[in-house]
Amino acid sequence: MVEGSEARGPSPENRRLDNEELWVKFQKEKTTLENRSPNTMLKYRTVIRRFFFVMDKPVSEIGPADLSDFIFFLQQEGQKETTIDWSCNVLRSFYAWCLKRGHISKDPWAEIHRRASELPPPKALPWDECMERLEDVRGKVMSPRDRALTIFLLFTGARLSEALSRRLEHVQWTSGRVTLTHTKGRQPRIVYVPDDVTRELSKYVRWLSIMYPDNESLFPGASGKPLGQEAFRKALRGYGLKWTPHRLRHTALTELLKRTRDLRLVQEIAGHRDIATTSRYLKVWDEDKRDAARTLAGSLLSRKTTVTSPKDTPLGSG
Repeated sequence: MVEGSEARGPSPENRRLDNEELWVKFQKEKTTLENRSPNTMLKYRTVIRRFFFVMDKPVSEIGPADLSDFIFFLQQEGQKETTIDWSCNVLRSFYAWCLKRGHISKDPWAEIHRRASELPPPKALPWDECMERLEDVRGKVMSPRDRALTIFLLFTGARLSEALSRRLEHVQWTSGRVTLTHTKGRQPRIVYVPDDVTRELSKYVRWLSIMYPDNESLFPGASGKPLGQEAFRKALRGYGLKWTPHRLRHTALTELLKRTRDLRLVQEIAGHRDIATTSRYLKVWDEDKRDAARTLAGSLLSRKTTVTSPKDTPLGSG
């Protein structure tokens, strides 16, 4: 060390490189172990790399005050609250991974209030409309595989990555029992499908055994390997269906909550760690209740009523 000089930390270039190495490892695990789609990881990369650039310090040196400054920075940019919340959730996930892997000793996000309950309600599709549109394209342009996958998503509430990783052995056709693995929380869970859906999927599997006799995947692509996520999204657009796989999940969970009125049950089916995430679907239900109340609007005013003086109106006996 040169006399009179002070010990300094790594240069900005090295700091970014260190953070970048963490991102690469994080991305690899998310992609291989949790089966996150390339599109999702591209969004993660945009958020995390921007965070690195604004903070300009090693991940281990970033504290709660820095995180608050970053959130304020995003607000000053005019970003929507929903976008900011999503970015925060991405960073929470990254820091939780860093803590688990020993790259940091304390998670600064633990001191930042989570605002999941303030997020807007999920955008669900009208259930009856989904059923009608499925009938419209039945056997005309929609392939048996794409129809079966769409039905599977609508009646299980599964994420697309969870559905595409299913093998034939994961479904018990007699009971309609489906085991979901490759989940977001890496915890397998069990869901069930009703009898009519089981019969529909059984017909599809018979077709599958003829078209792909050596196949083990429940929803294979042309090569026999599991269908790619983007290929299915493109297929939906090709059928003229303005649906996304995650919108089908929102639709399934919203309908389940309407019919069961059981928030804990829907949380289990959805695979949500935090019930606050599931409670967002209650807002959709409240909207429906308000709409139902509005159908009565005008009923009172449509009647011809005689307004009397309060003095002439009895309060009742007693």
